[in-house]
Amino acid sequence: MKKSTKLMISLGSISSVVVLPLVAAACGNSTDRANRKTNQSIDFTKYGVESATLKKERVLIHPAARDANKLDDNGVFTFSLHLEPTRGVTGEWLGFASEVRSLNDNTLVEPETVKVATTQADTTADPEKGFPLVFKWDGNNKLTEGKYYTFVFWKKDGTEKIVFKQEFINSSQDTFRAEKRRKTNQTLDFTKYGITKAATVKDRVLIHPAARDANKLDQDGVFKFSLHLAPTKGVTGTWIGVASEVKSLEDNTLVEPESVKVAETEADTAADSETGFPLIFKWDKENNKLTEGKAYTFVFWKKDGTERIVFKQEFIDSSRDTFLAEKARRTNQTIDFTKYGVAKDFPEGRVLTRTLIHPADRRSNKFNAQGNFRFALHLKPVEGATGEWIALATEVNSLSDNTLKLDSNGNPIVKKATTIAKPTESFPLEFIWSENGQKLEAGKFYTFIFWKKDGSEKIVFKDEFIKTSQDTFKAE
Repeated sequence: MKKSTKLMISLGSISSVVVLPLVAAACGNSTDRANRKTNQSIDFTKYGVESATLKKERVLIHPAARDANKLDDNGVFTFSLHLEPTRGVTGEWLGFASEVRSLNDNTLVEPETVKVATTQADTTADPEKGFPLVFKWDGNNKLTEGKYYTFVFWKKDGTEKIVFKQEFINSSQDTFRAEKRRKTNQTLDFTKYGITKAATVKDRVLIHPAARDANKLDQDGVFKFSLHLAPTKGVTGTWIGVASEVKSLEDNTLVEPESVKVAETEADTAADSETGFPLIFKWDKENNKLTEGKAYTFVFWKKDGTERIVFKQEFIDSSRDTFLAEKARRTNQTIDFTKYGVAKDFPEGRVLTRTLIHPADRRSNKFNAQGNFRFALHLKPVEGATGEWIALATEVNSLSDNTLKLDSNGNPIVKKATTIAKPTESFPLEFIWSENGQKLEAGKFYTFIFWKKDGSEKIVFKDEFIKTSQDTFKAE
């Protein structure tokens, strides 16, 4: 719309005033945007904030986390604040949910509709790990399902407020829809499964998506989930693994009715999180075994409720936190090595895994002049190796398929060789399959794994080579 404005111009020596019409093009949308009412225009003293001089404005530097803030099954909307905007907060705070036109338009509806939640700042909560401010809109102040809201948070004494960054307010990226969340394992009431409800919870985050190839049912139908690296650093006490059945591998929405299986373990504080597994969960009880063919997702809670281990939010949102309960393809990784002389009493989570970083060196590992197969190891994987070692050659289908061949009784075909580590030699570990009954058969195909006899160490091919059968040799 065009607006005519009169411009008064004085022409100096001329004793008259000339009035010229100035035509300015004004953008109707810009004017509307400048004049529209947002929650920044509300007089919050009408809703319990004391009249005072604002001393501190704390800014939410990310746009609305719409996936994280939803109505629960009882229609209660919870908004939890953490990180830098909550550092050092104290006293009583008010959260204001103001109804807006839509998710993409944070203009206030008419008449003004504001719902208030109050909370006390938790001064013991670490803003990096916990939530110093948690607001709940319940009772008479419940948000209306299906409506849209934006939020601002005021200290009751009027001296501080927490607001979205101005660019997010300007672009309506500060809005939320009051809706119930899709039911995932994040919505479960874990207290029903033996976990204590704690005031604050420390989240440890799995930064990789589901390792579906590594976590399978064994031949007895037991599902094992082993955790290591940064998420397990410093874990202590009793932990509960919660396996929740979901719709499919591509959809981690919980099935109805809720179907949950739990496994309990004690953190192994002696296990190195970088080289071992401080937490190992096994769903091995008859009433808690996972159902073959079903899909599951997992979350792990410290039994006292103070800590949990979860997948990164982006993997939960994209259903990359799911596993199919299926038996693993039978490779030498599935063998019970204690049947072949490896000690069984060494704690599983403390086993040091040494990795062969190259695929099978098929040209170097052959029969020697005496017709015995020789396998020699050197360089980084055997650095510092001592004591007695056992090498297990397991027969496989072919050079390009390391699935185990089985005998008439359904057992793997395994040949064993032993040696004593010689740390000063160029090849500290040298295995020769020379004993009767343990010799490799010419023309057959094998893969190899090496264990220290006391069960404390093992040497394996890199996982990518096992998956692609680049760990196989022809006995020739």
